[in-house]
Amino acid sequence: MAIKINNTTIIDDSRNIVNAGVITATSFSGSGVGLTGVSGIASNTSINTSGIVTASSFVGNLTGTASTATAAGTAYGLTGSPNVTVGVLTATSAQVGSAVTINSSGLNIAGVVTATSYGGSGANLTTLNASSLSSGTVATARLASGTANSSTFLRGDQTWAAAGGGFANMQVFTSPGTFTVPPTTTKVKVTATGGGVFAPGPTIGGGAGGTGISIINVPSGSSIPVVVGSISPPSYQGGTSTFGSYVSATGGFYSTGGTATFPDSPTSYQAYLAVNGGTGAPGNPSFSIGAIGGISYWGGPGSTGPGGARSAFGSGGGVGVGGGPTYFASDGVVVVEW
Repeated sequence: MAIKINNTTIIDDSRNIVNAGVITATSFSGSGVGLTGVSGIASNTSINTSGIVTASSFVGNLTGTASTATAAGTAYGLTGSPNVTVGVLTATSAQVGSAVTINSSGLNIAGVVTATSYGGSGANLTTLNASSLSSGTVATARLASGTANSSTFLRGDQTWAAAGGGFANMQVFTSPGTFTVPPTTTKVKVTATGGGVFAPGPTIGGGAGGTGISIINVPSGSSIPVVVGSISPPSYQGGTSTFGSYVSATGGFYSTGGTATFPDSPTSYQAYLAVNGGTGAPGNPSFSIGAIGGISYWGGPGSTGPGGARSAFGSGGGVGVGGGPTYFASDGVVVVEW
């Protein structure tokens, strides 16, 4: 049954409202899928829909909860629009394509992030290309281990080491003692010479002590015993000079010069050299020629004249003119440089 007002059908036989003009009510319920010409929605009015809202742009704050960006788009209609301007989007997580995920742990991007500039901490960045550094200063602690200062340099094995330039300090031992390696020193140069020997007879000079020269790797702060070979009269064997277990320089023996050995592990040495002591020269009493003692690394020979003056370290003793009294040989020495 149709309902007419002023001969105008308002509700037709199918119960559709037609030709009604403006319908006013407190609220409407049901599908509005067929509505057209909707000009606006009040600013304090919410749209609650599970469908899709399509517009040229969206402006304002968008709040609520959605488990994924897809769900958010479905719930709030953010699909297919050319311009979407959103003030606040509150969600548990968001997914943009397959490469970008936003959740409570932060922004996770599987691809490449390109920006004009970046700010904040880069502490967790890895695989940075050092060739891209164009300004600023890299801290010395990032370059190598050890202490960087004005007296060290960066080695190829990424350690700071004492700068070269030779040895600048020296300690001379003319009697037994102990050498204490300075705290920052790991290398020393040692020159050890054994004692010379008195002339063994009226016609021959005594042999000079041998000399060992070496550059040694030593533990910093360690203590190394030093022995200095003496002439040990009236023996015809000069005393041996040693520097710990690293260098041993024997004294002269009768008229023969001493030698040197390096008994420690080969890895203890950067370089070493043995220098034999000189052999005593014969004299000829018939022609008033005195015998001359052997010459050491330091020079010599031992005295052949009255007074018995000593000569260079480790030199052999001579014999006076005409087979007279023998004269002094010289004690050895140990010189340490670092």
